[in-house]
Amino acid sequence: VGLTNFNYDTYFSEYSTWTVNDFKTKDAWGYSQMVAWINLRLQEYTSGQRETGSPLPAPSAEQRSTAAYGIIDMLTKAKTALSTASSTFMATRLADLQETAIRSFSMKRIAIRNGTVQPLLDLGTLNARREAMLKWLLTTAQLGNFADNPSPDSLLEVQILNSETDLPVPAGTKFTVIVESDIYEENPFTQTGVAGLDGLIQVTGLPLGDCTIIIDEAAL
Repeated sequence: VGLTNFNYDTYFSEYSTWTVNDFKTKDAWGYSQMVAWINLRLQEYTSGQRETGSPLPAPSAEQRSTAAYGIIDMLTKAKTALSTASSTFMATRLADLQETAIRSFSMKRIAIRNGTVQPLLDLGTLNARREAMLKWLLTTAQLGNFADNPSPDSLLEVQILNSETDLPVPAGTKFTVIVESDIYEENPFTQTGVAGLDGLIQVTGLPLGDCTIIIDEAAL
């Protein structure tokens, strides 16, 4: 989320001093969104299925892992703490919490409250995917505030070179494009394909973000 007019001093002061109860009372909407987000993600990652109609990809193996300190473990601990809501927990400073999911979410909400959210660039068919990730942090008005995308990246052409021979990738070489999202908890956008006869990789519909292209080295 692009922020302008960001008041860092107020943000730092609030995040450093607010307790869980302060977050609940001073940002009631954000607190309820956090509770709903934790409950839904835990349900999705535990079952391996997204909620009906979700544009997000199926939960990854990492998200479904039940290992200690894994994502499900982290979300379970957060849900338990929120459900119990003991006096000690509610009086704990956000910055001191052991529950990473709560600490991370509250940090983002406090930051957003202390800045101006920039209009979201229109990503066309990918708007729904972004909204599914940001709807927990942004209001309906903020989610609907669009701006024209000056660089839609409707077609990205990249010529991949073999670092050893400086030759184009052979036609038909398999590749995977990964666009890293700045969203805190979702899978990166991925797309697979094969190189054309001219050794070029063509990809359409990429979201904004840093792009990494992984090629099948067995073909080189």
